[in-house]
Amino acid sequence: VLSPAHPENAIFHMPGGQSGHPLSQHYRDQQILWQDGIAAPLQANAQLHTLSFLPQ
Repeated sequence: VLSPAHPENAIFHMPGGQSGHPLSQHYRDQQILWQDGIAAPLQANAQLHTLSFLPQ
């Protein structure tokens, strides 16, 4: 959940893992947090990469 006016307060839940595949080793990594209603903060760290599109 992200409000464009307050990106510093962004949160997320991913109870089924990124792939959603039940056989993935990470499928239930965040299940308990989701069940308990605890959201993880979603905040950007320092910039790691820059992608530039330049005309040829």
